[in-house]
Amino acid sequence: MTDLVIRQATTADAEALFALVTAHLDEGHLLPRTLEELRIHTPRFLVCDVAGLIVACAELAPLSKTVAEVRSLVVSRDYRGMGLAQRLVPELQTRARSEGFETLTAFAHDARFFVRQ
Repeated sequence: MTDLVIRQATTADAEALFALVTAHLDEGHLLPRTLEELRIHTPRFLVCDVAGLIVACAELAPLSKTVAEVRSLVVSRDYRGMGLAQRLVPELQTRARSEGFETLTAFAHDARFFVRQ
């Protein structure tokens, strides 16, 4: 996928993040998020952008001065199996280290993905 860009989300991406998260609530692996909450926390997100379409996202959410959480990791159904989550998590790890976090955690129904990371 040559037109994929991983970038920090901007405030203009809030509605796309909301749509992506909301579309996947029925799978039971995400907590609901409000549009306002996502607008406030948009700078904490990384997104996978394909030709202007946000197809995956993940948030680096501080829990303390030394611990951050990977939150709202979502890949659009049409883009699953392409390794996008495996690309987002290392980017979040790098970002966490650069922001001074010593520990990165994730609360998940199935931790196998995060254990492999």
